[in-house]
Formats: sequence, structure tokens, C-alpha cells
Amino acid sequence: MTVVLTPENFDLIRRFVLDHGDRQTYGNMYNHNPHLRAHDVDIDIYLNPADGQENINCDPELGEFDTMVIFAPKSPPVSVSLDGNRLRFEPNHAAFIECVYSSLLDQIATTP
Repeated sequence: MTVVLTPENFDLIRRFVLDHGDRQTYGNMYNHNPHLRAHDVDIDIYLNPADGQENINCDPELGEFDTMVIFAPKSPPVSVSLDGNRLRFEPNHAAFIECVYSSLLDQIATTP
């Protein structure tokens, strides 16, 4: 079985969201979050800036994005954060996050 919950895959997905996604605001803490709608599942991915509200408009030129927020219908949002070289998330969300990551990695592999 291939492990997909790695910092390297977080970075790959983050870069894909920044390069191929759009901008949407999903809450009142930040504006214009980098966003991607997963193609084969009903999932939205948003990125939050590493420097918090110092980058309230989510400008990639001002800093990195260290938190990925995953929205699925009829479910609370799930957050995955990159902390140095470790991923942080609620352990009971691991299977869901792994499923989302697998789907996104497939999408990345088939995008020119």
C-alpha cells in the first residue's frame, strides 16, 4: 500500500491548487483563498496562509500556505497543516484525508 499522507504530497497538492485553482473566500478570517474543486469527488480544497491574518488576502507573493481545509457536503471542514516536516490533523480524519489526497494525486497525474 502506498502512503499518500506525506509532507511531499501536501506540497505537491498545495502547488497544484496554486497553479490550477481559482480564488474563493470560504469564511470571514481570510479573503480570496486559493481554491480547487476536486474533479471526481464533491470536495473543495482551500489553502490558508502560514502567516495568519498578516496575509489576510492570501497573496502567494507574501508567504506560504501551510494549512489545507477540505470541505465535503454535509460534513464539517477537515484541516491538514504542514508543521515543519510533519503533517498535523485529527487522527480520526486520516482515512478521509488519504482518500482525498489519492483523488487529488490522480487528478494531478492526469493534468497536462
